[in-house]
Parts: sequence; structure tokens; C-alpha cells
Amino acid sequence: MYNPNDIDINLESFELKKKVFPSGKESNLVSSGSFSGTILAHRFFLIVPPQNSDGTENYTGLATPDLRYSGTTFAIASNNTVLIYNKEGVLLDKVGFGTAQDFETMPIANPTTGKSIERKILGQDTDDNSADFIISDMPTPGQ
Repeated sequence: MYNPNDIDINLESFELKKKVFPSGKESNLVSSGSFSGTILAHRFFLIVPPQNSDGTENYTGLATPDLRYSGTTFAIASNNTVLIYNKEGVLLDKVGFGTAQDFETMPIANPTTGKSIERKILGQDTDDNSADFIISDMPTPGQ
């Protein structure tokens, strides 16, 4: 996540969820009880999958994670929507991709293996996922 504001954002009790296609069912990636930390002004906050039960990593990037998913079903698959809610339960932002049923104006395409979805210009948010996001050939978590 990126904070485009001039002030820090306290993430205490926020929720990060995914909505799966075709059921539309929401499930927690990070529950309100597990969400903590602060996104500093004009900085990133990296959330990654938890380690496997045998201790092996699901995240192999170079950037140090700020938080790990608290949910046990952490895979974000094709045609999903990722949503973030504040501590009052207000939806702050979402991105739908592929044939997701929940998106802002139009969804972005599904990323293929080894690629990621990222905002075009830091913080760009026109409420149109297809205009605000790109598929990146070189995922850069935490940058």
C-alpha cells in the first residue's frame, strides 16, 4: 500500500479483504485484530503472505514486510477483488481484476505468473481500476 498524503496513517484495526469470483464472498487477508502499524507519509507499507507451517516462505522479495496476512486462505487468484476498510468499516479503496464482479468503473486485467498489479503514478486514484493500475513485468513490492 502507498500513502500519498502529507501525514502518517495509523492502520490499527483496518481490514484487508479479498472477494472471490464468482461467489462474491469476502474473506480476510488481514483481520482488524491483526492489522497494526503506520504508513508513513509518502511511503509504502508491504503486506505479504504468512510462512507455511513448515517455516518455508511464501514471500521471497527483497523488501522487508511490514505485516503478514492473518488469514489462512491468503492466495489472491485471478478474477478477485482486494478491498481495504478503515477501523470504522468504511471501504477506502479496492481493485478488481479479470472478470471480478466488484471493481471501480472497469477492472484491470488479470496479472500472469510473475507479474503484479500496481498503481500507475504513486497514489493515482480516478476510481477506475483499468485507468489507475498497470500490469508490471517486474514486481517491486515496497517500492
